[in-house]
Amino acid sequence: TEGQSVRKIAKTLNVSPSAGAKTIKRYDETGSHEDLPRKGRPRVTPAAEDKFIQITSLRKSVPWSDESKFEMFGSTRCVFVRRRK
Repeated sequence: TEGQSVRKIAKTLNVSPSAGAKTIKRYDETGSHEDLPRKGRPRVTPAAEDKFIQITSLRKSVPWSDESKFEMFGSTRCVFVRRRK
């Protein structure tokens, strides 16, 4: 922040002034702008495998509504629905 206000830095980065101030504070404390590691369950799969799973799940074709119903219940029989007049 040498010579620049927090508002000006935040406007340059297109973030709110409070987010800019927190980022500057984090940089002063840790020497990096990266987020600190959070608590929680450790990851089981590496990031590359997570990306692969996301991409392959998006590529799978989505069945039509009647097909998905049959696939969910394990039935392959055809059911006809007729409208009443």
